[in-house]
Amino acid sequence: MQYDGSTYKEQWVDGIEISRYGQTWPVLGQRYQLLCLLGKGGFSEVYKALDLEDFKEVAIKVHNINQSWSVSTKQNYLKHAFRQIKLTDFGLSKIINDDATRIELTSQGVGTYWYLPPECFDIKQEKGPDISSKVDVWSVGVIYFEMLYGQKPFEYVYKYNPYQIPPDWDIAENHANSNKFGKSKLFQYNQNNNQDQITELCPCCNFEINKRSIKICENTSKFTFLGSGYPLFFSYIKCCLALIGAILITSGQYNLISNFYGRSCNKKLNMQKRNKCRADWISMFTIVNKKFQLNLGEIQDMLNFTTIIVLMIILFLFRKQQKEIDIQCDIAELTPSDYSIIIKNLPIDTKESDLFSYFQSMNINNQYVYVSEVNMIYNIQDILKQRDQIQDLIKEKQKHIKYIIQNPDLNLNLQQNTLYLKFLLLQITNKYKRYEAQQWDYKLQIEESKLRQIKQQTRYNKNLFSGNAIIAFQTEQQKNLVLSKAKKSWIKQIIEAVLFQQNEQKELIYKNDQIIYVEQAPEPLDIIWENFIYSEVNKIIIYFYSFLITSMLFVICSYLIYILTKYEIDSVQSNNDTHKEEIEKSQYEDTSQQIINLIIQQLPTIAVSFVLVIINSILIEQALRIIVNFEKYRTITLYNVNLAQKLSLFLFINSALVTWYINAYYTENLFGEGGLIYTIFYFFVLNSASSFASNFITPLDFLKKFMIFLYKKQGQKCLLTQQQANKLHELPSYEIEIGYVDVLKTMYMTAFYCPLIPLGLIFSFIGIFIYYWTHKFAFLNFKTVNKQMSSKLSVEMTEYLEYTIFIFAVSNSLFTYYTYNQISYLQISGAVLAILYSILPIQLIVENIFFYDEVDEQINYEQAQSKFIATYKQCNPVTSDTIYDLKIKNDLIIVL
Repeated sequence: MQYDGSTYKEQWVDGIEISRYGQTWPVLGQRYQLLCLLGKGGFSEVYKALDLEDFKEVAIKVHNINQSWSVSTKQNYLKHAFRQIKLTDFGLSKIINDDATRIELTSQGVGTYWYLPPECFDIKQEKGPDISSKVDVWSVGVIYFEMLYGQKPFEYVYKYNPYQIPPDWDIAENHANSNKFGKSKLFQYNQNNNQDQITELCPCCNFEINKRSIKICENTSKFTFLGSGYPLFFSYIKCCLALIGAILITSGQYNLISNFYGRSCNKKLNMQKRNKCRADWISMFTIVNKKFQLNLGEIQDMLNFTTIIVLMIILFLFRKQQKEIDIQCDIAELTPSDYSIIIKNLPIDTKESDLFSYFQSMNINNQYVYVSEVNMIYNIQDILKQRDQIQDLIKEKQKHIKYIIQNPDLNLNLQQNTLYLKFLLLQITNKYKRYEAQQWDYKLQIEESKLRQIKQQTRYNKNLFSGNAIIAFQTEQQKNLVLSKAKKSWIKQIIEAVLFQQNEQKELIYKNDQIIYVEQAPEPLDIIWENFIYSEVNKIIIYFYSFLITSMLFVICSYLIYILTKYEIDSVQSNNDTHKEEIEKSQYEDTSQQIINLIIQQLPTIAVSFVLVIINSILIEQALRIIVNFEKYRTITLYNVNLAQKLSLFLFINSALVTWYINAYYTENLFGEGGLIYTIFYFFVLNSASSFASNFITPLDFLKKFMIFLYKKQGQKCLLTQQQANKLHELPSYEIEIGYVDVLKTMYMTAFYCPLIPLGLIFSFIGIFIYYWTHKFAFLNFKTVNKQMSSKLSVEMTEYLEYTIFIFAVSNSLFTYYTYNQISYLQISGAVLAILYSILPIQLIVENIFFYDEVDEQINYEQAQSKFIATYKQCNPVTSDTIYDLKIKNDLIIVL
């Protein structure tokens, strides 16, 4: 056969790989699984005698020929008929010249990790290590060992049992540290002192344990190794501070001062007129205090219109900054998505080879593309069911061990003179316990073996293919060429930009004129693999039910807020009627006493405001989490986007619009005692104070620490598995979507109520400023951060942030009407301008106005793989062999 200028001789080998030889070894007419053989301590003696003789001959030949496989594995040897063993796969092999005894290895660790000799990891040499053909003799020795004992040499060092009972708490603590935020040390090789770089990995999740910490004062650009989503979030908070500062400077400070010098509120309380304003230290800073100064309102309208223009400019420039940060993050870090696209709507019978041939046959602008890797996405329902069975088996094991612990020995009422017999029975009992534990471990091994078999069967069952695949190209330039070939009409782009913003899906024509959809692939750690089992039709039905449930939740919460608001106003009115004389006397007391009396009078209002915060922060949040999880989004980013959007709008509608509507039309009390201005003022105060507490006070975290203390105290009687102990030891998960919700909720409330209560601008600015630093500190030190986040979430939430302009413009008109019974043309113009800005596809406009010099990655996919935090094959439940498989990189690694 001729290929690439060279001649190759083909030979058919009628046999199987050595790696499969023994998995179905025939004994007495039966076929035993590999697990049964390993349970006996290895393969049979006949098998040892038969194959080791052949391997001796192969070892001699490998030693003598001038070629290095770098490095051979079981899969390189084929068992042929008549006791012949054939060596295969010359892909990474090197020819050694006759006059040379050694050759230079391309880089450290090239080859299959388990079969590499120590010299292949010598990183002290400036160049690659020098090796000879003896490296393959080492490999054959490893295969000998594996055939004899059923495991790789030194594998005991790497042994990790996720179902171990009791757990090793040191491993659990290391697992918690490995999931904390920190920069990888794996590639920080110091060439000055030429020290070996040794990195400890957590055996269950394959993350580094001792990462380089980042200080709170360092720039957020240092967060790029987990994607651009994290730096963009902190940039988002800064933008919110800039928006509030702009409102305060352009119109808020004038509103605050003019309100203070107004004289519309009366110090004497009129009990018969609920909506009348009584002068106190809250109402004197609200718009109602200048109700009779119309000239002040006209100046305020002009300043508010100026504010709308300034907010538009700030948000437009922030969109530009967003894109720049995203590009900088892409240049700074290598990720699999830099080289990859995701394809949807593929035929069910599509094979990996079909996708290889389809893309590699493309000629785009006289350039060909080369596929480095194809990752098929499957329906993993069977895998999930098997995992559930394993968990059920673990529960049975825990129940059994609990029974043994509760019955520690055989109570036979033995006399003192039978002490030796008692000791003997105790030894027998202990051995029985160990035997029972081993039996349960053996059952778990069988279930794990079944899980691996199901994974293998899934890969070859075309009916389980989901119609989605991820394609990794050799270079980022080739990926961009494919995306440029895919088309989308301008009309569709504008419609999607207005309605959905970041929908990057484009169309390609596949075989038989079938349309497939392609777009930039998400990061491996961003994908929710199990949600690919739901078809588009199923998701439409799910979205419909989700809409109905959300609507019901909205009605229930609105009614609850109405009940609370009515209770608040009735309580304040009842309190005023009861203590009428005391209230009138307090008007002539000193200021401090007036403040104390006011707080006492407003206790129902404070209590209701506190309950509203609890409802919004806990009840509604948890309910919407369940709803969004029910919607089965395919990436964590999409999950976060939809949760943040729903929660932000839900909280704004309940906290702002429903509260205003009830006070305006049912209770008819905006400015009086217990009215809207008091409820919202206390909301601003509590919301500002909670910005600090929300980042540090987490009741579940305290509960977890208490549970860890109790379990550790149990010692050997602890029934937790290692996996459960690891999970328990994890710090609270960092939830970036809740960060967006907290900030956006504050922005909406501030934009809506700042014309009424300009003091809210100051409280919100202080609250968000504190939130930024406390959130950053907690993020760096007290959170589990193990997900990659793209820019999509930030871009989508910026779209929602732009609604603050519309909210601000409408609320100006609304509260001006309630105060002066009129609306100016300037206010109407501002509202129309804000609506137009909200409708326009700003992101598309920014990307077409400004030129961004995007730099493609300079190294190919194969070279970049060692620098990835995770790959698609590692994260895909079907292609990852076990949850604790090692990801080996070109450095020395210690696995605990």
